[in-house]
This record gives sequence, structure tokens and C-alpha cells, in this order.
Amino acid sequence: MPQFYFGPIYAIAVAGLGDLIGSLAMPFGPYFWGFTLNSMLAGLIYGVFLYINPNKKANQINLIIKLIISNVVVYGLIQILLTPLWLNIMYGREYIPLLISRLGIQLVMCPVQVIIVYALDKLFRSSVEEKLYEKKLDI
Repeated sequence: MPQFYFGPIYAIAVAGLGDLIGSLAMPFGPYFWGFTLNSMLAGLIYGVFLYINPNKKANQINLIIKLIISNVVVYGLIQILLTPLWLNIMYGREYIPLLISRLGIQLVMCPVQVIIVYALDKLFRSSVEEKLYEKKLDI
């Protein structure tokens, strides 16, 4: 029986709470639930794609492929399709011009985020694994 892991559930909870806390701490306009949904969906997508079993050695090529796919899904689905929809609902602006204006920005930001997340993974993976996972002792 496959083992269930809670990575995506934690990612959804952290992303949703982060959005709520951020909107309460620094409000830049009215609160809208759609942006919290965007954050939670992004957390779900990243949690599903980027979960690495602690019992397996991380493969760098696999990580890069997963990063690219997860970013394309997040930026394509959430940032390009859903965010203009929420702005249309909130402010009554036309959907297609909003979608087109966001397309260029997201095409630039997607590879930037892949590079940054990969660099942070290389920098912090060993120290995070040391703190999170117990080392098995041979006795």
C-alpha cells in the first residue's frame, strides 16, 4: 500500500496562512479570497511536485525537471489565468487585456524562479536534511 505523505497539505496550510497574515499585516486594497486560493493552489502544486522522499537520494536532473514543470503549471494556471479573473471580478476590468499583460511578466519570472529555487536547494539541502531527518545509527 502506498504511503501517504503530508507535504502538500502542509504546503497548502502554510501558503494559505501566509497569504492571510500578509493581507492583514500589510493591506494593499481590499481582501479577496481568490488570491488566498491562488496561494493555496500554488502550495499544493509545489508540494506535490517538489516533495522528495527523505529515504531516497535527491537527483539533481529530476529536481530541475520538477521545478520547471511545477513553475509552468503555477505560472500558467494561477498567475496567467486565475489572477486576471480575480482582478476582473474585483474591479470589472476586461479579462483578455489583463491576461495578455501578465503573460510577458510571467514568461520572464518563470525561469528566474526556477534558477533561484534550484540555487537555494543546492545551498540549504544538506543543512535542512541534517535538522529534519534523524540519522540512522548502526548498532
